[in-house]
Amino acid sequence: MSDILKSILESDIINTAMILILAYLAFLWIAIILWVTKDIIHRTSNMLHQILAISSVIFLTPLFGLLIYLIIRPTRTLIEQEYEEIITELCEKVEHTRKKSTIITKKQQPSIKKPAITKEEKK
Repeated sequence: MSDILKSILESDIINTAMILILAYLAFLWIAIILWVTKDIIHRTSNMLHQILAISSVIFLTPLFGLLIYLIIRPTRTLIEQEYEEIITELCEKVEHTRKKSTIITKKQQPSIKKPAITKEEKK
């Protein structure tokens, strides 16, 4: 039995297949590291957070490190955060302008006075 197993493991096809699988895994690991690097740079400007994210993928195997990164990464990119701030400011300005226009229109509305009812009209 051990002779058969030994001959299979020494086979050129098996060795080539193992080398290809290891090369694919190394390529996948490098691709994940590059993606995490690109992604974390777009999500935070905090250098410590960037280093921790990239290091987690490098030192904690690609899949385990990637799972940790996906859990700890910021939810929005820097551009999305900036757009959200701009939209919030615009909404506040619109609301402030709307309140001012409401106050102005209330002041400008002529007050309608009811005519006084005389004693003769009451009868």
